[in-house]
Amino acid sequence: IKMVMLQEEVASKEDERAKAMRDRAQKRTVRFMNAKNRTIGVDKAYLDLQLSEKEHARIAQEKADSREALCQAQLIRHLEETELMAREVKAKDYHDLKETLLEQMQLPKNNALGMDGPLDMEACGPSSLQRFSGEDTRYGS
Repeated sequence: IKMVMLQEEVASKEDERAKAMRDRAQKRTVRFMNAKNRTIGVDKAYLDLQLSEKEHARIAQEKADSREALCQAQLIRHLEETELMAREVKAKDYHDLKETLLEQMQLPKNNALGMDGPLDMEACGPSSLQRFSGEDTRYGS
């Protein structure tokens, strides 16, 4: 009887041990299959280093982008100022031209005398003495 009890006790311990092994294996499988928590073959320190390098690169890129945006804004402002100055110069030239034309319009008109009026030789140059009466028939003969 003692032997049978001993065997039953050993068998129950083996069953408990087997059940515990199965439970551990099942929990291990569940843990292994959970991709969010699994760290098999992963070097956490290296991954953290990669993340920090990526963050530093992102910050450097943001700084470069902000510098680029600042340069773009300065360039746009400079171009706008240059364009405004060019417009002002053009407007001033236009205004000066308009003033000149208005002054010239105030001057007396060229009131040349007709062919039948008296000729003032003091007011005329030597070219005024030429007379054009049509085709020169003596030319070429």
